[in-house]
Amino acid sequence: SATSNSITAAPTLAALPGVPYVYYSTLSELVRIPLIGAPNPEPVQFDNGGTGGAVFAIDNARGYVFISNALEQLARVNLNGTGYTVIADVNPSNMPNQDVELSVAVDTASGRVYWTEVVTMVYTRIRSANNDGSDVQTIVPIVYGQKGILFDPIRNLLYWVGLDSQQRQYVIYRSNPDGSNVQVVYTAAAGAQIRDLTLDPYAQKLYWIDGVTDNGTLFRADSDGGNLAALDMYIGSDARGLVVLPAQNTLYYSKYGSLYQ
Repeated sequence: SATSNSITAAPTLAALPGVPYVYYSTLSELVRIPLIGAPNPEPVQFDNGGTGGAVFAIDNARGYVFISNALEQLARVNLNGTGYTVIADVNPSNMPNQDVELSVAVDTASGRVYWTEVVTMVYTRIRSANNDGSDVQTIVPIVYGQKGILFDPIRNLLYWVGLDSQQRQYVIYRSNPDGSNVQVVYTAAAGAQIRDLTLDPYAQKLYWIDGVTDNGTLFRADSDGGNLAALDMYIGSDARGLVVLPAQNTLYYSKYGSLYQ
């Protein structure tokens, strides 16, 4: 069963041309599920003693997976499990932190990777680097209560979710890749959640899961926060790992170790 709280989609592996997969991660390996034919899980084990983690992102163009692993490291690995390499420390001060999972995203156009790094027990910051870990930059110096990041490769924008420290409401922000021109995209109602934020970059639609409202609700909005719609309610408070496949007009999420379409 899946132990991760995130899933993602990747294109065809070189060994199996023409077969798209959805991936999830355990503490020791990636697991891929073919979307054509029998949906049988196929483990992809890491070399170099690599460790898995609950949060990861895939660079489809270059065939890399970036994992924020259980050892609080950011690692890069090939889709076949080889070349496992640690490229950053996501908690360099070894600070206790209330966010069990951190976040990672990748700009598939440039190849740069973005991740959240622990600053204090309640604050993180968003960092960025080349896919080999070089040229590390601080993009957003302070994020309170972070719940996810994503990168829009079409409009070249970074999105993230944080908690307004005064109003105690979750907010979707976006900025340029260097952190400039920060904008508020959407502010959730008091008591509501925003997590597992994802984007259809072609239709410019945001999707996220609110684990509180109506016992778990899947929401959609325009990329500027307008036209909010509840697509599915009562999906369960433990629904996680939202991913969109635009070409298939399909969404996937995981719950209780199962994958839902």
